[in-house]
Amino acid sequence: MKLSKKLKTKLKKNTTIALTSIALVTTTLAALKLADISMPVNTLSLLESDNKTSATTINRLPNTETVTYIYDASDLVAFRDAVNAGDNYSGKTVYLMDDIDLSTVCSSTLESWIPIGTSATYFAGTFDGNYHKINNIYISTTSAYQGLFGYNNGIIQNVIMNTGTIKGGSNTGSVSGWNTGTLNTC
Repeated sequence: MKLSKKLKTKLKKNTTIALTSIALVTTTLAALKLADISMPVNTLSLLESDNKTSATTINRLPNTETVTYIYDASDLVAFRDAVNAGDNYSGKTVYLMDDIDLSTVCSSTLESWIPIGTSATYFAGTFDGNYHKINNIYISTTSAYQGLFGYNNGIIQNVIMNTGTIKGGSNTGSVSGWNTGTLNTC
């Protein structure tokens, strides 16, 4: 079977495009494997950017014994309450999976944010904000050790404190009031 010159050129061009595409995908997958990507994919932000779903309809990643995922203000409050009740999260990692608006749990008309970690239970795990924003934190008190975290002895990283009011006594900061741990890229 003899092919026309035009058809041969078209086949060659399509074959080149297909092989280039395969090479690109293979290279990308190899690079991801080499980079050892361990941060969970933030499906919530990806889906919301397409306006196809909301936080209430997303399939959330399940929490495990060593990993906790925070999607909204109520998740952050539950995490805080667990730490303040005595679980210091040592050996555990907490991932922020979306920007958090705290105006539903703290404001001038509600109450001040109660920080994560107490003098009895310092936070001792890893809190990875995944470069998400904490919006509308509200702290207005004369008490010491105020911030998103009151007492930290763990690792807090990749958190953006975006908007809010923070007024406290001694040892007050946006991310942590008292820090004997590590703060990275906050």
